[in-house]
Amino acid sequence: MGLIMKQNLIKKDTKKIFIFIMLFKINFINLLKYIPLYIISTIFLVFHLTIISLQLFHFNNINDYLLFNTLYKSFYYIIATLLQCIFIFFICYFFYNKQREEDLIKIEQRSGINTKYIYLIRLLISFIVIFTYITFYLLISIPLLFLSNLSFNLVSNVVFNQVTYL
Repeated sequence: MGLIMKQNLIKKDTKKIFIFIMLFKINFINLLKYIPLYIISTIFLVFHLTIISLQLFHFNNINDYLLFNTLYKSFYYIIATLLQCIFIFFICYFFYNKQREEDLIKIEQRSGINTKYIYLIRLLISFIVIFTYITFYLLISIPLLFLSNLSFNLVSNVVFNQVTYL
């Protein structure tokens, strides 16, 4: 009798683990539709930074410009990254479409998994997506920031040499 009860408990635990994996998969697939948003927001931010760096050409002293530009870009990157991550977190966590929500409720009713576990799964996936987004953002933005500073240095050297040559 005890062996049969243990087997039934193992079956119930295995079923709950399988349902937990299914919930994770459904939520993760639902979040994949936001990948274009990550790409578009990163491209927008990089172009915005490029425009800002081009607008700051009115400095007379190159050293003042470089100091201001480096500090400004650093703070702008940090603030913009945090704001975008918060924005994307809210999108990922709160704005699921109704069909997925109904599917999750049906799975929850069949499996007996508590609602707080479903929200914990969503929270976990949202943090995974944000970490992936930050990694993607840094992989794109750091080389572009380096290239924009390099191009600015080349342009500023040419302009500075032309001005001193006159």
